[in-house]
Amino acid sequence: MTTTKPHPATKPPPSWATGAVRASTCTLPAGAVRDRYRRELSAELYGLTSRQQLAHVAGMLSRTVALRRAVAEADPAAWKEQKMSRKPVLCRMNLHHRWRPAATEDGEKYLRCVRCGKDHPGPRGPSDLVHPTATGF
Repeated sequence: MTTTKPHPATKPPPSWATGAVRASTCTLPAGAVRDRYRRELSAELYGLTSRQQLAHVAGMLSRTVALRRAVAEADPAAWKEQKMSRKPVLCRMNLHHRWRPAATEDGEKYLRCVRCGKDHPGPRGPSDLVHPTATGF
């Protein structure tokens, strides 16, 4: 009884290779752009020997910055959207906001974080609250 080996093109790439593809694309804007490049670069690994996959992955990782630059030049709107949606780590963890005075359209004053845009929750807010008299309220 002889068994036939599957054709290399039908065998999925190893996890180390797909992990390297994920690492090489993590600097791209989140969403459709990143997903597209991950699928394309993963597809290139099919049909390659382990040695060829290693060489291909090393090349991808060495050109991560160039790929990021090329994608940024091709679609600047995606980068602007990503920058606007990104919150600083301390704001995401709700550990430190930089509160500044702001006003609504009808003139009501309140405090808003200049880094993430969160409105101050009120008098029970965090200890890093800017004192109202120091801000001109």
